[in-house]
Amino acid sequence: MKRWVVVLAAVLAVAPCYGQDNDATKRAKVEELMTTMHVDSMMDQMTAMAKQQVDQASQGLTGAETMTPTQKKIFADYQEKSMDLVMATVSYKAVKPEMVKLYVDTFTDEEIEGITAFYKSPTGQALLKKTPQLMSSMMEFMQGRIADLQPKLKALTDQFTKDMAAAAPAKG
Repeated sequence: MKRWVVVLAAVLAVAPCYGQDNDATKRAKVEELMTTMHVDSMMDQMTAMAKQQVDQASQGLTGAETMTPTQKKIFADYQEKSMDLVMATVSYKAVKPEMVKLYVDTFTDEEIEGITAFYKSPTGQALLKKTPQLMSSMMEFMQGRIADLQPKLKALTDQFTKDMAAAAPAKG
């Protein structure tokens, strides 16, 4: 009986070490996958595009043309500080540990290895290389569809408003 207690104690002492080594190995595999997928450069591109959109949107702000030079400077400083804060929060460097953990928690070792093998293949590399252009083309396509949809939605909304007004109880 005493021998079983010693064996059990040894197993319990070694088990956490095994899990840590296994977890470290899995994290390394996930980091290899992220490197293969060029996650860092994709995130850099996305944040740069977001910054550009914010810059463009802020230039079209109502009242921007009437700002004094001092107000323009204050606004530019605010915009720079807020964008720096956003970038520090959502940059790849800031989110990488959490992303790695999500992959570790979501995929098995075998799945990570298979996904990595795919992205290392010529087909996987083609997918990675062409996805940004594909997404850009899809966004343009969808924007056109939404633009076509807007007048139809407006007409539908106008009819709804008329129908609701006609069905309202008489004021008495």
